[in-house]
Amino acid sequence: MKNKVLFIGEDNKTNNELFQLLNWRFQVTYYNDPVSFTYEELKEGNPAVLIVSMVGNRQDYHELFDYMMKECRETPVITISTKTESEAYESYYDNKQFVKILRPILGKRVLEICRKVIVGSDYQDEEEETSKHGEKRHILVVDDNAMVLRNIKSVLESQYSVAVAPSGVHAFLSMGKKMPDLILLDYEMPGMNGKEVLEKIQEDEELKEIPVLFLTSMDNRDTVLKLLTLRPAGYILKPPDFQMLLEKIENIIGK
Repeated sequence: MKNKVLFIGEDNKTNNELFQLLNWRFQVTYYNDPVSFTYEELKEGNPAVLIVSMVGNRQDYHELFDYMMKECRETPVITISTKTESEAYESYYDNKQFVKILRPILGKRVLEICRKVIVGSDYQDEEEETSKHGEKRHILVVDDNAMVLRNIKSVLESQYSVAVAPSGVHAFLSMGKKMPDLILLDYEMPGMNGKEVLEKIQEDEELKEIPVLFLTSMDNRDTVLKLLTLRPAGYILKPPDFQMLLEKIENIIGK
């Protein structure tokens, strides 16, 4: 059972990507219109943690934070903000219930802090921020299109160690040889499609911690919503904007 997380933030690109990443590891309810949020929903939802993103902040959260201190004292509150965005709420951080995460920060680090807050002081990071012995982070690219594999590999290999696989079956063979730090996975493939590959990854105790970014050429709303129900770490539209792809990868696993 995944830990329940309530995530509040304005509807913008940064918060939507944060939600996708958080939803990969937790059961997240996302309120992207803070005005519509009610305290009754907070109590009924009984989340393990409340996360408030102040990115693009247009709301005043004093009333919410006062309510948390009075009515939900056992629920940790994590805020994500720049130093400037958090200045109005400094008094709350004297209370151990509140944890401040200052941007910019890797998405992976946000996940680790959330886990530590939920699990408690005995939590140990499962991975180090940097690879052992200075090795490059290893990325596996899975796509049935040979040209897509070549193009993505050529862009990534200056910063990462890159393996390619033309099918789901080959992907698992590659993972057996070297465990990737991240997987770029084509959503539409013949045979074992991206959905089936991700489900097998999520069922495997050794593989389920690997973040998966879907590659998809279908950008209609129904497809995206269907894709996100699978809880990947995110998705990239094909043909990929390589600068955006590099930024998203770096946000999740670093360089």
